[in-house]
Order: sequence, then structure tokens, then C-alpha cells
Amino acid sequence: MINYIRCEAIMNLAGIVEVIPHLAERAYSVLKGLLLNKPYYNEDVKYAAAVSLINIISVRSFDKASYKQVNRLIKIIDLHRTQNFDKDLYLEIDAKTA
Repeated sequence: MINYIRCEAIMNLAGIVEVIPHLAERAYSVLKGLLLNKPYYNEDVKYAAAVSLINIISVRSFDKASYKQVNRLIKIIDLHRTQNFDKDLYLEIDAKTA
């Protein structure tokens, strides 16, 4: 149940960033923490974090400095992809950041 609540909260980050754009930095920080803490969070939570990143990319316009942060998270997700991370999700992220 707790992972379900975490996943739902994570999935709503894009909506929050869309309404309050200055929270994008904090959202990146939260997503990065979720993706890096492999032993603590299960794959559902990490999947939700990756989907949330896609949604944030979709709702927020980025300047050059912001792409650096997004690319860092993409690299983290790529590391997880090589460890059985969802390939379709990776391809979707890759297409939106190309």
C-alpha cells in the first residue's frame, strides 16, 4: 500500500511543476533520489519516477541549463535500463529528449 501511495505522489509531480514551475528543480532532486536509492525503493517506484520525468519534460519548456539536469537523470535511468529497467519507457524518454 505504501508503494502505491508513493507511486501516485510521484506521478503527480508533473502536474505540480506545470502549475508551479519554480518547483522543477526540487522535482528533479526528488526523482534523482528515487532513482539512485536502488536498495530502498522497489521497481514500481522507480518506474513511476521515470514516467514522472517524461511528464515533466512534456509540460515544461527547458533552457540549456535545464537540459543538463534532465540528461543526468536520463543517464541514471539508462543505468537502470541495463539492469532490466523497462525498455519501452527508456525509448519514450529518449525520444522526448532528442
